[in-house]
Formats: sequence, C-alpha cells, structure tokens
Amino acid sequence: AIIAMSHNLGLKVIAEGVETKEQLELLRSSNCDEIQGFYLKKPVSAEEITPLLLGPFRDNPLKLSTPWADLAAPRAQALA
Repeated sequence: AIIAMSHNLGLKVIAEGVETKEQLELLRSSNCDEIQGFYLKKPVSAEEITPLLLGPFRDNPLKLSTPWADLAAPRAQALA
C-alpha cells in the first residue's frame, strides 16, 4: 500500500534493508523501484568503497541502490 501510494504521488520508492530473496520478490511484485540491503552487498570499508565511487558510481555517487534492471547480473555473478 505504501509503494502504490508513493507512486500515485509521483515518487520513486527505494526499499532499504533487503536481506532475503523473499523480501526481494515481495518488493518486486509490489513494483518497488529500487532496493538496498545485505541481500545484494554487505557493508564495505572505506578502502573497498573508493574504487566503486571512482568506477561504476563515478557519474552519480549517490546512486548506491539497485534498480531492477541492474539486479540480475551482479547477483548472479555474486552467487557463482
């Protein structure tokens, strides 16, 4: 209901704290826009985050959540 209400207000929804596949699937089926949480990536040290900020997130360092379109490949690689 919160996700639908947010979308009706023209807001983008980012879920934080996603830790399980079940939570991920519930959010996906509820049309949540992006997710963050341990399910995708554990917290990292300053030394580990620096290359990320200079690489994939260089043009948008605040975009540290994951849109659905970007979810499949990184998660599949992490599980391999």
